[in-house]
Amino acid sequence: MNRSERVNYLSLLSVISAYAVVMVHTNEIFYTFSHERYWFTANIMEQILLFAVPVFFMISGATLIDFYDRYSLKEYFLKRTRKTLIPYIFWSLFGLLFQVCFLHWKSFDNITFLHVINGLLSGNLVDVYWFFIPLFCIYMEIPLFAAVEKKKRNTIYTLIVACHMVFNVVLPFINNVFGLGINSTFSITIGSGYLFYVMLGYLIDRNELDKKTRITIYVLGLLGLLIKIIGTYSMSIKADSIVWTYWGYQNLPCILYSVSIFTLGKYYGNRLLKSQIISNVVVFFSRYTYPLYLIHRLIQWSINQYFQPNTHSIIYRLGCPVPITLVAMLITKLLRKSKVGKYIVP
Repeated sequence: MNRSERVNYLSLLSVISAYAVVMVHTNEIFYTFSHERYWFTANIMEQILLFAVPVFFMISGATLIDFYDRYSLKEYFLKRTRKTLIPYIFWSLFGLLFQVCFLHWKSFDNITFLHVINGLLSGNLVDVYWFFIPLFCIYMEIPLFAAVEKKKRNTIYTLIVACHMVFNVVLPFINNVFGLGINSTFSITIGSGYLFYVMLGYLIDRNELDKKTRITIYVLGLLGLLIKIIGTYSMSIKADSIVWTYWGYQNLPCILYSVSIFTLGKYYGNRLLKSQIISNVVVFFSRYTYPLYLIHRLIQWSINQYFQPNTHSIIYRLGCPVPITLVAMLITKLLRKSKVGKYIVP
């Protein structure tokens, strides 16, 4: 598979994941448990859409680990700073002002310098920006893994991924689900957390998987999704509150499901992109995926504040991402005409 094909399917996954993120946030009533019907559909939507963040991290692994082939370490950090850090800082501060001046959720009296610094370091000035903190950590760690000789990467990355899966994911999951009561601090720190997805993305992207392996991944992915949906619903109904046993980006069911989505994208994405219409749509929307993530929450807040829609409605949860996306694209297009546009909506 040549480089252009990889970019195509990764662009498709990026567009799908960006839209999925918007849908996750319009479906946030999932986090308020209820026995009413809306929570049943909210749970299904939540579990289906939760692949977005892991897939973004896998895309980073597929696109960035070979950065030494294209530019120096200095250029790598300059690019990451320009494309992600500067926009993050700008929109975090703007988001804070937006909450004070337009939404009136906060007061300047409660905002101190320490509050702003803590918010930037934790990603909570705009709640959905938590994603940037692990992303920045991964950016700082990638050069270490990129320095591994290419001929050794498959072996080393596979070893790290396998150890992480066994000791950090599978065993804790089994212990938690079956209540075995095993107390162990044994874990693999290298490649842990979201960095695990980065290496997975690289391995899947750079290696061909035979049909039997792909089918196994798809079956396990479907199983992971069903476990998330059915397990979370049944346990939460009994407990009368959300039970998080099967939820979580770094939990076994989500890992299985997310890997299957990424694999599906690799082996079927390019088939879809053979259609000129789909290809043009992906190329067009791929220019807005990052700005969409940066801006969409502010637009959603505004819609909820000034139009007061029924956020429990399935129409809102499925339909509202459309105008949010269109408005974000319009704002991005207008901002890019200004001199600062390339810095805040790259």
